[in-house]
Amino acid sequence: MRKTPNLDFLVVLGMVALLVIPAVFTLRTVDHPGELVISSSNPTPYGYTWSLLIFLLPVAAIIWWFFHHPEYKIERRAFWLTITLFSVAGAALDMLLGNTFFFFPNDGAVMGIHLPGYDFKRGWVLDIPIEEFLFYFLGSLFMLLVYLWGDLYWLGAYNHDSYEEDSRQIDKIVQPHWQSVIWGVVLVIAGYIYKKYGSHPYHAGFPGYFSVLVMTFVVATFVFFRTVKSFVNWRAYSLTLYSLLSVSLLWEATLGVPYGWWKYHPEQMLGIFIGAWSHLPIEAVLLWFVAGWGVVMIFEVLRIYLYMHRSPGEAFFGRKS
Repeated sequence: MRKTPNLDFLVVLGMVALLVIPAVFTLRTVDHPGELVISSSNPTPYGYTWSLLIFLLPVAAIIWWFFHHPEYKIERRAFWLTITLFSVAGAALDMLLGNTFFFFPNDGAVMGIHLPGYDFKRGWVLDIPIEEFLFYFLGSLFMLLVYLWGDLYWLGAYNHDSYEEDSRQIDKIVQPHWQSVIWGVVLVIAGYIYKKYGSHPYHAGFPGYFSVLVMTFVVATFVFFRTVKSFVNWRAYSLTLYSLLSVSLLWEATLGVPYGWWKYHPEQMLGIFIGAWSHLPIEAVLLWFVAGWGVVMIFEVLRIYLYMHRSPGEAFFGRKS
C-alpha cells in the first residue's frame, strides 16, 4: 500500500480538531456547573486502587498476544526500553514535582502505602500513594501496547513494510525540528502571561504543570519528529489517542477528580478550569493528548535505532567524516 505519512499526520490532526472544537463550545455553555454532594466520609473505598484495572486488563490481554509472536524481537526490545524510560521518568517526576502539582485528599480511595515526594516547603515527605506510581507504569504499558497492537495487527496493513531497510538508510536519528522548539518556548511564555493577566482568579504562582508538559513531551519528542514521521503508523496512533481519551473521560473526569482521588494545586495551573468536569484543569486534558504522542515517538526512535545496528553515537548523531 502506498504510504502517505504527511497526509496521515494531517488526518490525525483533523480528527483531533473535529473532537476538540465542538467539545470546547459545548463545555463553555456550562455557566453554572453543578457540584457533587458527597454525604459519606469514604465514598469510594479503594476506588483509585480498583480503577487501575481499567489499564491492567487491556495490558494483560495485549501483552499475552504480543509475547506469543516470536517474530517481534526488535519490537520487544524497543518496547521494554520505552517502558523502562517512561516508568523511571514518570516516577522521578512524581517524586520531585508531584507534591507541587497535586494533592490526594481521599485517603480511603487508596491502600495507604505511600512513597516519598519532595515538597518545597517541607522537604521530603511520605505522602504520595503507591497507586500514582503504578499508574505511570500501567499507563505507559497501556498506551504503547494499544499502539503496538494497532500497528502490528489491527491496522497492520498501514504499517511501514520496509522498516529495517529504510532504517538503515537513515544518516542520523537526531534531526531537530527547531520550529517546534521555538513554538514550545512561545507557548510557555504565553502561558505565563495568561497566568498573570488572564480573566481568572488564580494569578498567584507559575504555570509549572503546563510548562513541564510542553517542554518535556512536545519539545523533546519533536527533536526526533523529522526522522520518525514516515515510520509511525498514524492510524494506529489515532487508535491509541482515542482509546486514551475514552479511558481518561471515565477515569479522571468522571471518577478521579470528582471524588478526590487526586486534586490539582491551582497556583501551579494556567487558570483554565473546566467547570462541567469538576473544575478539571486544562493541563489534565492536554496530558491525555501528549502522553500517547510521547510514548509512540520514543518507541519509534528506539525501534529505528535497533534496526540500524550501529553504535548509539553513530545512530543518533551520524558517522564521523
